[in-house]
Amino acid sequence: MYVWQRDGGVCQECGSNRDLEYDHIIPVSMGGSNTERNLQLLCEPCNRSKGAQLA
Repeated sequence: MYVWQRDGGVCQECGSNRDLEYDHIIPVSMGGSNTERNLQLLCEPCNRSKGAQLA
């Protein structure tokens, strides 16, 4: 709920409000955590294009 409100219910890359997903800013596979500081909203296309890379 906090991440949704903080990010305004829109993708943090393109501003879309469709097909939103929670994304790890630092992927868990690279040592990232599941805390709200490491989560952001991305739409599905932006999240898929990011993959397991650092933004």
